[in-house]
Amino acid sequence: MTPSPDDPPVTVAPSEGPDVTADPVDAFVAVCPTAVLIVDQGGRILTASPAAVELFGQGGLALVGRPLDVLLPGLLPEEGDDAAPPQPLSFVDARGVAADGAQIDVCVSLREVPSPGATRYGVFVEHRAASAATALALRESERQFRDVVEGTDDLVTKVDAAGRYLYVNHSAERIFGLRPEECVGLDAFQFVHPDDRASAQQQYREWLAERGHTATFENRSINRAGEVRLMLWTVNARYSETGEFLGTWSIARDITHRQALEEAERRHLEAQVQLGAERARAEFRREVLARSIAAQEEERRRIASELHHESGQSLLQVTLRLRRVEIAEDLEAAGREARAAQREVNRAITDLQRIAGALRPAALEDLGLGRAVEQLVADASAAMPVSISVEELPRRLDPAVETVIYRVLQQALTNAISHSRARQVRVWLAYRNGSVTAVVDDNGRGFQEAALDVPAAGLAGMRERAGAVGGRLSIESSPGSGTRVRLDVPADKALGADAGTITVLVAGSQPIGRIGLRRMLESHEGVEVVAEAQDLRDVVRKVRAHRPSVLVLDPDSWSETATLEAIADAAAAWRHTGVVVLSSADDPAVVRELLRGGASGYLLKDAEPSELLDAVQRAAEGVRYLQPELGARLSQLDEAELDPTSALSDREVEVLRLLALGHTNQEIAGELYLSVRTVEAHRTHIQQKLRLGSRAELVRYALEHRLLRV
Repeated sequence: MTPSPDDPPVTVAPSEGPDVTADPVDAFVAVCPTAVLIVDQGGRILTASPAAVELFGQGGLALVGRPLDVLLPGLLPEEGDDAAPPQPLSFVDARGVAADGAQIDVCVSLREVPSPGATRYGVFVEHRAASAATALALRESERQFRDVVEGTDDLVTKVDAAGRYLYVNHSAERIFGLRPEECVGLDAFQFVHPDDRASAQQQYREWLAERGHTATFENRSINRAGEVRLMLWTVNARYSETGEFLGTWSIARDITHRQALEEAERRHLEAQVQLGAERARAEFRREVLARSIAAQEEERRRIASELHHESGQSLLQVTLRLRRVEIAEDLEAAGREARAAQREVNRAITDLQRIAGALRPAALEDLGLGRAVEQLVADASAAMPVSISVEELPRRLDPAVETVIYRVLQQALTNAISHSRARQVRVWLAYRNGSVTAVVDDNGRGFQEAALDVPAAGLAGMRERAGAVGGRLSIESSPGSGTRVRLDVPADKALGADAGTITVLVAGSQPIGRIGLRRMLESHEGVEVVAEAQDLRDVVRKVRAHRPSVLVLDPDSWSETATLEAIADAAAAWRHTGVVVLSSADDPAVVRELLRGGASGYLLKDAEPSELLDAVQRAAEGVRYLQPELGARLSQLDEAELDPTSALSDREVEVLRLLALGHTNQEIAGELYLSVRTVEAHRTHIQQKLRLGSRAELVRYALEHRLLRV
């Protein structure tokens, strides 16, 4: 379409700087990033965008007023009298002409541009070569994306706003057990393990509520075959331009094997630490063993000397006396020599008992360290006033440590009485600040150890004993100021079991049963069987000596009364010991009586080992345990038919009746053939069960319940 010479000239705004107050079409063209030409109805160019000027290689002012055919030949029909206005075009392929005559393949769209004056048209030109390159780059990018997504072992998913899968890569077959196309439309949380599903959904909702963009979650997935995997999810949210949530892209990695490796590494490190600790303990044991051997040799020399100089001399005197009996001229002389020989024999027996007791005092075995020290002080008080303070230890100490503490106190007390010329001696035994401390303090004349020509009064032996068990002995003394001997043994050396270990005494008349219980209990970490007992007397002695956390009692060959006495006496010997009864008796009434008598737990012998271990652990914590089936049977007992004194055992009722009649504990013990300590324990239990505090209240209770019938 060629412009006519008679057409009026066209005036347009220059393209270099659009005036925002001028025509808005010109302002748009000036900043448009694509090639745009504005033409009039006759096909002449009114203005051109910078991209159009660059595409055709001509200046903006050079294009103004020129016909469009110069740039895009044949796009518009030839101008004539009957020429119709340009018709709209949409993405029409055409060939343009650059300023240097080069041909340019383009795609052209034409639209009428609204304007208040003459009709104008916008010609939008896209360089097809650039478009093809863009499309090629887009396809290449898409190919690379698919190579990454389909080549990775990680699970890649796309989820819509409702939480349904829109896309899942090939890893779905390995992780979910489904083909990717089978997953589309399924709920994304369907494959989360049921135990983790609620928490996973809650975390996801909280993240969305915060308008988060990226988050990391960890949970277990489960497929249709029941295989469980630990998955680490990295989730990216998708939002529209208006901020509407569209869904997520996610990448999930199977970290099951990584977790197993981390767990194996953790166990390896723990094993290394444990090995180091075991080596340190082995080294300590070797050192202690060496010191113990030296101490034992010294002890053997001392015993040999005492046997030779004391018992040996006594037996020699016996031999001489008996020889004189043989040669005596009359019966009176023979009698005198025989009686003298008898005195020498008694002296020898006393010496041997003293020497035997020095090896391992019977009081330590029967009474424990605290009571043994009290007895030691009581014997020494006959020669000099001795005060004593013994605080309760957390549990029975290691036997070797007990012996060392006892021997040090014994030697220090002997020194104070024999050499210090003291008027008073104080003995103190306590467990404080993670250490067992024993002190002997006197107000005697004192001494300077450095000034002694030879080690005095067994001081070197005391230090050697202390060192053999990892303890430290200090001696503070100066002339005129008295002497203090102090022994400190760290708790980890002094206590017979590691902190937190449950110590158990196994009691029963059958050796096979005790051995089986010991092996079963000691197979569990944190449980140590410290002793066994075969009868009631042995139970009391071992509880008092070892102070176990729990007494496991097999009373099948004992009477109910004997079992109740064992429970009561154990509580009297050490109130912190819980009692677990393991029996074949399933009578609910018997079970009830033993529980009321102080038992912490009751199980039948068909119970699982795990149940017994649970009962032992609860008893150590002071919590009662009853085998579930026994608990159900106990609950069926008709409490309404029980005697008002059903809270008490039969033996406790007898003790209560005698107490109410005015008998003393000693008289009740004689009447019922019990020990005084057992009677005291029964009385304590009666007051606890009936919540009564005085004898008057016990008498009133007995009267109200008609227990005073003689």
